[in-house]
Amino acid sequence: MFESILNKWLDDIGAMIVNAGTDGKLAMSLESFNVTMFTFVKTVMQTVILPVAYVILALFLVLELHKASVKAEGAGGGLQLSAEIVFRVLLKLFLCKFAVDSSLLIMDAIYETSLHLTGGIRDALAAQTFGTPDPSHAETESYRLLIEDMNLGEQLGFFIELFFIRLVVKFVLLLVNIIVIGRFIEIYLYIAVAPIPLATFPHEELSGIGKNFLKSFAAICLQGAMIYLTLSFYPLLFNNPSQLQSGDLLSAFALLGYPILLAIIVFNCKGLAKSICNAA
Repeated sequence: MFESILNKWLDDIGAMIVNAGTDGKLAMSLESFNVTMFTFVKTVMQTVILPVAYVILALFLVLELHKASVKAEGAGGGLQLSAEIVFRVLLKLFLCKFAVDSSLLIMDAIYETSLHLTGGIRDALAAQTFGTPDPSHAETESYRLLIEDMNLGEQLGFFIELFFIRLVVKFVLLLVNIIVIGRFIEIYLYIAVAPIPLATFPHEELSGIGKNFLKSFAAICLQGAMIYLTLSFYPLLFNNPSQLQSGDLLSAFALLGYPILLAIIVFNCKGLAKSICNAA
């Protein structure tokens, strides 16, 4: 009676689990995810944030030149020494000006590095050793055999358990999707304001702002690769029919632990990525 429904639900759960990390969002470029938002972010960066960054650079130029003049005077005020000190200051500010102008390029390069990691994980998962991440390859045959051996009462119990499992899996994957979309919004925010923290590099005391900014952005980018890796573990954990064996204390309800564990790990990916990148 319940056999066809149970088999269909198992296929649905298997498809959701196997496809958990293959919907494409984590492997999308910044422009591909939302071209309208990305264009808006670039416009804000160039028309609003960049002029402010130039003002900050000009202020630091005055401060650095004053500091250089004081240092040259304290060193004896020789013409050659003074020229060398001023040249170093101007060179540093020129490089910082170039970095501010190339803010989008720098941020995109960091993000592309995370995409390369995600692509490598995807290729490893698709390797023959682990099986192709495709719903048609989900190993549900062993589950079907167990269902065939169940009597009506056992099938009814399994129906109730599988109903809750299906709901929990859908809810967890929805949360993961929200986290992934939220990560993209954070990345767009970082890109929009990038010129201002990068403009702090010339100042010796405030340069830590720019360094922490880049480390935090790298952590958010790395978070995507770690989420993808976590989602890659999910189908490998699921392909274990031993939890459904009749009479085993670990019944089908034990499968609820997998989506719950997935949610916990995905939530912790951001903190772990920040720890790896030593970001504040």
